[in-house]
Amino acid sequence: MTPTSLLPQEAKVTGVDFNQLCEKLIESSMRKYKN
Repeated sequence: MTPTSLLPQEAKVTGVDFNQLCEKLIESSMRKYKN
């Protein structure tokens, strides 16, 4: 995934920048594997 991929572009429309999107994806994955 790059900043110009579709998902980051869609997230940007909702006010989430690329760094925030990456953080959210990582946090979500970490929670999934912790439980």
